[in-house]
Amino acid sequence: MERDPRSTNSHTPAPPHDADRPSAAGSALGRPYPAIAAVVTIVLLSALLFDVLAARRHLDAGPGATVSVTPTLRAKETTPPAATPTALALPTGTSVVSMAMVSASDGWAIVAPTASSAALAHYTGGRWMLSGDSYAGVSLTDIAMDAHDDGWAVGAYADQVSGGVVLRYSGGRWDQVPTPPIPFAGQRVWAFSSSQVLVLASLPNEQSALLRYNNGAWAETVSPRGITDMSVLSAADVWAACFDGHILHEHGGRWATYTIGGQASGQGTQPLAISMLSDSDGWAAGLTNATPQGMFLARFDGHTWTRVLGPAASGPTEIHSIAMVSPNEGWAGGDLLSGMSLEAVLLHFVNGQWETTPAPFSGGIGKIVMLSATEGWAAVGGGAAGLLHYQNGRWTPYQPDA
Repeated sequence: MERDPRSTNSHTPAPPHDADRPSAAGSALGRPYPAIAAVVTIVLLSALLFDVLAARRHLDAGPGATVSVTPTLRAKETTPPAATPTALALPTGTSVVSMAMVSASDGWAIVAPTASSAALAHYTGGRWMLSGDSYAGVSLTDIAMDAHDDGWAVGAYADQVSGGVVLRYSGGRWDQVPTPPIPFAGQRVWAFSSSQVLVLASLPNEQSALLRYNNGAWAETVSPRGITDMSVLSAADVWAACFDGHILHEHGGRWATYTIGGQASGQGTQPLAISMLSDSDGWAAGLTNATPQGMFLARFDGHTWTRVLGPAASGPTEIHSIAMVSPNEGWAGGDLLSGMSLEAVLLHFVNGQWETTPAPFSGGIGKIVMLSATEGWAAVGGGAAGLLHYQNGRWTPYQPDA
């Protein structure tokens, strides 16, 4: 059974990759799991609707163009979310879409209680608790915290009629933010400060744009290629993995395109995740059918991107997240299609190579956040684990009462 390398909608997610985070707060591309629509699925399913929308002036400027967009707040956005009366522990096995850790003792996560709703959970006092913020008919895909009292989350309305969703955490509460009047789905978000944010937006027909929020105003830069994931070194230094197999680098408003060398011809591959430690060192990973080259992994040496030999797999694999701790160590996660079910995949980069780490969990890993070489978290969707916690050299399922 082969996966279509042009489609990543079989399930969900995508991190702060550690180096991906503009600040210690992190952000953390995520793509959600079967419980909620995948970001790419959002784009593909909504293409028919977007085709009938006349307001597409932002695309007329062409790829790479930057234009200012005036935010609007739709009527349904003014409806406050339904709140749970009291804080409840995050139930075991709830699909987690994305997370952002402010510190080892403070963080936030997006969860998917049902296929057509989203909720937020707060990590405090050593426990993940549902915050009471829930959103019916919304698919949230990523979250970023630039401080313990300031953060952002993005997604889209499940019905696709109302476009993108942007949430802001301030003053102890989450509120919706007016969004640009363009058809988009929020895919990833990076928070640099309370007034400066970057959103990776999915547009119709596998197009993408960077939406930059600065002191209340939005500016849009259309990407020359559709983007599956980004690694952000700064607000003006962005690396991206693309649907068509290329790697993009936007620096100071200018785009450069890289190809990945060492690929076997006719191979069904596609980069889905990217993590840059600097402009001269980084990794990409993604989708591949079972091949002699193993799981899809590629490295950047400062000049070229080259495919490297990955661990062997018995079937098609998708690596959704990479979190590099240092040039010598990092983690990657995703899933393996085994028969008609998904098995979690965990990879560890150590001693100069990627090794498979036992991950006896169903579902798939959508995002990994490493706080240090000795502590981290992984979001799991579509399985029984929900969250994995890395401590003392081991990944173990998070237990609410532990």
